[in-house]
Amino acid sequence: MSSAAAAILEQVAHLTDAECELVYRGLGERLYGAAEVSDQPLTNEMKDTLDRRWEEIVSGKVKCIPHDEVMKNLRAKYGI
Repeated sequence: MSSAAAAILEQVAHLTDAECELVYRGLGERLYGAAEVSDQPLTNEMKDTLDRRWEEIVSGKVKCIPHDEVMKNLRAKYGI
């Protein structure tokens, strides 16, 4: 890690949670571009898919994995 990156991480440690969220979002936009938000309404097909997936979750047919666990598994698998 560069000294500049280490200095930034040191400064981030003193930010509030809200400030960290802003930094996080800003870095995400820098790395991946601004998130696209669509003003288009959901199609009937999209609604049907969402309803079906929700029912699968509620009924226990599928098991949801917490975000932290997914990220941990991805980091372990890809060494990031």
